Amino acid sequence: HFFETGKEDNSVQLEAGQKGIFSSISKKFEKDTYNSENFLYWKTGRLSFEDQSLTLVFQDLEDNFNTKIIVEDERILQNRFTSSCEGQDLDDILYELSILFKIRYHKKGNTIYIQSGH
Repeated sequence: HFFETGKEDNSVQLEAGQKGIFSSISKKFEKDTYNSENFLYWKTGRLSFEDQSLTLVFQDLEDNFNTKIIVEDERILQNRFTSSCEGQDLDDILYELSILFKIRYHKKGNTIYIQSGH
């Protein structure tokens, strides 16, 4: 995919197993290792994360559970997550993340808001 940001030099070269992410903070594309088969969740009922940034974890959760996740404290996204979630629903996974990273979350309609602290 090609996304226009208004800056010619704002691009990232991706290799196999990498995923491009647009950072709303730096206004630049960043790359991250992404060797996930989580896009098959609809079929397998399994999500697996191996030292994955929470940016990608939340993106997978958005994609697989048809929801929007808004992280209100960008520092949360610096955390990395390793887990295998089989047969768990979105609430189970969010609860696990809240315990591990001391975050709070609340739902409003189809949107989940993530904040720091318990």
